[in-house]
Amino acid sequence: MNQLEQLTKLQRKQEESQPFSENDKKILKQLSQCNSSYYKAKIIDMLIYELEDWSYEILKVMVKDQDRLVAEMAVRSLANFIKAKDFANLLEEFEECTDFIKYDIVDMIGYIGFKRKLSDDVIKERMQEILSKLKKDSRAVYSTYAELYYVTKEEKYIYKILKDLKSKDEDIRHHILYTIDGIIIENNLKSKKLLNDHKQFLLKNGTKIICEYGI
Repeated sequence: MNQLEQLTKLQRKQEESQPFSENDKKILKQLSQCNSSYYKAKIIDMLIYELEDWSYEILKVMVKDQDRLVAEMAVRSLANFIKAKDFANLLEEFEECTDFIKYDIVDMIGYIGFKRKLSDDVIKERMQEILSKLKKDSRAVYSTYAELYYVTKEEKYIYKILKDLKSKDEDIRHHILYTIDGIIIENNLKSKKLLNDHKQFLLKNGTKIICEYGI
């Protein structure tokens, strides 16, 4: 049986609410490390409905996948498990991962803290701890500031995100815009101007950044 046939069989089994056997779990683990990013994405789609230790361990390995999209999907899927140890150790466990993945990991740590109903002070303390461990040029700094803004509502964190907007690095500018856009949507900010030394953003309808001057 080839990989596509194996995957199709497992998908059908899940759709029919049939429990996976130990052999099925072994096949899922093998497919999660195959050469096809498409198959890996399908595996992740299946694993988010299997909130058990075996599926959690498969996703943990997939976070290190060389395909960035697969790795990002795996990180975000881990949030479904809402494990306290992930709030405490997730970033440190994946210290060797790329900045792109760390950005998502910080986002998920904040989400787990919120879903576990941890106090704002606890989440703030964890984010400040993370911030102290990140390199200043890490993309994850932006998601950390965003999480700090969510729990404190202090606008200084927005300005800290915006301060690098003049960077010549297009990827940095992308992360800044992506992060600010997320804050606008999450907090339903309306008709509000955010200023820093270099730029002015016009926020419209609480959902979109509609101008980006000179970059």
